[in-house]
Amino acid sequence: MSAEKNILIFCSLFILLNNFSVTFSLKNKDVPCQQLGLCKCLFPTGRGINLNPVNQNLSTIISPSTRILLHLCENVGFGIKNNTSYNQCLNNVSICYVDDSNNLSLSLGKAENLKFITLYEHQPDPFSVQFRNGENTTNIVLLCDNNADDPKLDFKTIEGSTYNLQLASKHVCVHQFTADEGPPGTLSTGSVLVIMLLVFTLVYFVGGMLTLRLLRGAEGREMIPNIDFWMDLPYLVRDGVLFTLNGCRPPASYDRI
Repeated sequence: MSAEKNILIFCSLFILLNNFSVTFSLKNKDVPCQQLGLCKCLFPTGRGINLNPVNQNLSTIISPSTRILLHLCENVGFGIKNNTSYNQCLNNVSICYVDDSNNLSLSLGKAENLKFITLYEHQPDPFSVQFRNGENTTNIVLLCDNNADDPKLDFKTIEGSTYNLQLASKHVCVHQFTADEGPPGTLSTGSVLVIMLLVFTLVYFVGGMLTLRLLRGAEGREMIPNIDFWMDLPYLVRDGVLFTLNGCRPPASYDRI
């Protein structure tokens, strides 16, 4: 087999594997995150959002007499007075609207109603979560702020029965999940690519050997697919390294001299 043909086969294999890697990586970027439990969202890359560190009582003021109380990831009782005329937030709620002037509190959702609203891992807009309870919808934009050690909840707007809030914290940022955060057996993109490469290699050699054996009656090392290429591969790698170290210039030859 000529050197030109060997180089052509080597380059074809490299391009094939490179395109597969790029395609697989882009595909992962286009997959929405998978919600795990109540407060985690995991992308196929092993990165995700874990809201458990902000599982605490938060509040934001809408007006002098109205406010919203929030406790992500867990249903609690907000301790609203029992003498309110309409009390839905005494216990077992995760987000609550309180109107002190009218002595009422309204449940905006429970922890199990929490839903991550995400498009793609590398989307330019911030991620958000959403609560739904009947006709009421609460959207909470997750603002990643690495300087915010303590989470801060801010009220933005009310549109009919939709409440728009913002939660700023360093704990709402997308990050690489640890073994404790992710589900057991989660594989990273690199691990999946290595497994696919091993499977491709196995199919290539086993399938090629069987084909040469059954169709051509090959025996011994002649059963190895493209054996001339694989025998020349170390020398091709050596030539490629020398070519690179030489500044991508061909080595001097007698013809050039």
